[in-house]
Amino acid sequence: MGFFLFCCMTFQLTILFNINIYRSIIARVTPPTLNWRVNTRLSTSEENVTIKGKNKFSVYWNIPSQKCLYKYGINVDVSKYGIITNSHDGWAGEYITILPHPGLYPQVVNGTSVYGGIPQQTNLRDHVTQLLHDVNGRIPNKTFDGLVIIDYEAWQPLWSLNFDTRRIYQELSVDLVKKRHPDWSPEKIISTAKVEFENSARLFLDLTIRTAIASRPGGRWGFYHYPYCFNEDTPVVGKTGCSQGAMATNNKLLWLFQSERALYPSAYLHSPSNNTHNRLFVDARIAETKRIWEMLRKEGDVVPAYLYCTLLYKENKEFYNLVDLKNTIAKALNARLNGVVLWANHKLAKDEVTCYQLRYYVNNVLGPFVLKLLNQRKSPPPDHLS
Repeated sequence: MGFFLFCCMTFQLTILFNINIYRSIIARVTPPTLNWRVNTRLSTSEENVTIKGKNKFSVYWNIPSQKCLYKYGINVDVSKYGIITNSHDGWAGEYITILPHPGLYPQVVNGTSVYGGIPQQTNLRDHVTQLLHDVNGRIPNKTFDGLVIIDYEAWQPLWSLNFDTRRIYQELSVDLVKKRHPDWSPEKIISTAKVEFENSARLFLDLTIRTAIASRPGGRWGFYHYPYCFNEDTPVVGKTGCSQGAMATNNKLLWLFQSERALYPSAYLHSPSNNTHNRLFVDARIAETKRIWEMLRKEGDVVPAYLYCTLLYKENKEFYNLVDLKNTIAKALNARLNGVVLWANHKLAKDEVTCYQLRYYVNNVLGPFVLKLLNQRKSPPPDHLS
């Protein structure tokens, strides 16, 4: 309730109206061409993985590989390696579902504002109506108890994080205030735009996750990629966490983490060329996730954490080698996270050739590696991650 009182003090009449809608709603709601090469030539020492402690750990397949079987007759069977997959190997199913831009997500696409472009301009009533429609379409089972990931990546809820390609959201917010108050000083316009953007972004995300949870209360709901670390280019030897600036930013987003039922940080590797870089990159993201988890625990919130991983390097679209499977999947297990989510887009199964490559990689590299990890953890998880 305190949050809504705060919003009432800062929002305009339209936002005040939307807050009342929010309350009533909550009350009612019961890449380029792929050129893949598989590198399996690693030393025995690189293939061996030592598990630090034991933990209940799950590996989820969030890759739309069903086309390989239905169109080309190529069965990419990951379940025999203990990997959890939906019955049709798709993005949505009985175990895991990803919702890309559910509801009326405001964003700018190719220079055009969609659904208002910025959260200040969103019709929250219409957003919730569409959100529930999307949830019902993707998750028809009202007793669903799997992983559900909301994928909102166009803008960040904090003003300072909308830089580079996201700066358009600052510019549109400034324009919105300037149109109402052309006589204000630039400093006052910017400061007001910042407050309005952050308040509206918070309201939008909070409304979204609360509505989603109310509609499917058994689901482990969370936003993709949070917590961020912003360490793509700057992992530092000897450091095991994100920068002080990144941690301070995530501290300001505690309200977001408190609204989630699960954390879904992301650790996609750029290239295989620098193992130290990759190791530090993933270490930092896992460390920040555990730091956020500890903050939530102290507030009385206990949520699971799953590391989002992929199978292809961003730079050359080659499959991960065994060293980097260790740097991602095994590190998540060693850190006592609840599991990992393996994600890729439809290009991983775009034609017969890529399907054969995917099956070969699963049967000869990924699958045996995951099975070995899972066989090494037998005991139940610690209470804080169960």
